[in-house]
This record gives sequence, C-alpha cells and structure tokens, in this order.
Amino acid sequence: MNLEILEEELAAGLELCALFTEFPGNPLLGSVDLERIKSLSDEFFFLFVVDDTVVQSGKSTIPRETRRTQRLYEKYKRPGKGYGYLLSIRFNTPAAAIAFHDALDVVKGPSLGTNFTLGCAYTLFVPFHELEWTERYGVVEHLVRISVGIENGRFLDEVIKTALDAAD
Repeated sequence: MNLEILEEELAAGLELCALFTEFPGNPLLGSVDLERIKSLSDEFFFLFVVDDTVVQSGKSTIPRETRRTQRLYEKYKRPGKGYGYLLSIRFNTPAAAIAFHDALDVVKGPSLGTNFTLGCAYTLFVPFHELEWTERYGVVEHLVRISVGIENGRFLDEVIKTALDAAD
C-alpha cells in the first residue's frame, strides 16, 4: 500500500468508511505502517480495522537480533503470548523446499487455525502462468508455510528439525 498516494487522495476529498489490513500481511508476513494509517483514520474520520488472524511465528534458525523486522515483532506481539502460530520459510532453492516439504511429517494443506499442524507448499496454489508475476512481489516458488497446531512443542521441534536436515 502506498500511503503517500492514499494521503493525497484523502486530502483531495476521497471518503472512506473503513480501511482493512492484515497484520502481518499474507503471504510474506510483512506489515504496513500501522501508526501512520491510524493517524490518517483519525484525521479523515474512517474506521481502521486490523485483522491479526495471520500472526508471525519466530524463526528457529535466525538469531532474534538479526531479524530485520525485530522492532515490529517486539512492538506488536501479544504480551506474554509470543509471536503467533504461522511460519513462512523461504528456502534458497526449490530443491531444498521440496525436500523440506516432503520430509515434514505433518498434515499437508492450505489452511490455518486448525488444532493440528499443517504444512503447505504455498506457491503451488498460484496458477503456473502467474509464478513470474508473484515472484516480483517476493512470493517465490520455494516458499513453505507451517500453521502450528496444539501438538507438544518437543514433537514439533523434532519434526521441523528432521525436515530441515532433509533440506540441507
């Protein structure tokens, strides 16, 4: 979302009833500038609705202090609750993503919010003729999503470590 253009159009008379956004956004779990949009909603009198259904999980292989969006994680995580249940993993090669996905011993499917863990070769749901288009927006062919269920944490650690070993 280009907030400069939105602000210009609002100043020129565009009237909104509401603006909806995901936080973090799908499929790459990025984010818009929530404070700026809230400020615009106050100034131009529209509702600002944030859908936090998709919430960022931590990454087990990258140290916390190296995450480029760590500031957002710390600012918006639920107090005492962690970062959420959805993890997007972008592999260096399609072969590594395939090996990981195939070795990931969980139910496979394109959903989230179930009480059992799901794995998904996310980009397979993009029509083949649109892969180039989606890649321009950072949705690469080698993206795997995991929606974490309520299984024992040690079990999930082991399942994911085994799949990562297969991708190595």
